Amino acid sequence: MPVLETSGLTLRRFCEDDVDLLSGLMANQDFMRFSLGVYTREQTLGVLEKVPARQNANMPSLFAAMLRSNGMLLGYCGFEKIGMSLKKQTIHRGFLTNVFSRSRARWGKESAA
Repeated sequence: MPVLETSGLTLRRFCEDDVDLLSGLMANQDFMRFSLGVYTREQTLGVLEKVPARQNANMPSLFAAMLRSNGMLLGYCGFEKIGMSLKKQTIHRGFLTNVFSRSRARWGKESAA
């Protein structure tokens, strides 16, 4: 079930099926260029294990960023600090701007933190 939709993206909760795809992305240095470095599969799993508790407590969390046209997992979007990590070929397409606008409309805040 979508948490938030824009014209190009669907944000949804992560599921177990996302672990392999996301761990591949998080092992890519280019994908993780604005993070603390690449993650192993185990580190990615550790991150994803924390997400449901934060979501259930209605705390800022990470969501799977899916290309709306075909459902491809592009990366993640976090609302603790507004930001996204997406596959390189999908950057500069306005996804963050659309997500930020929709999140402000939905939650009524300049920052979702």
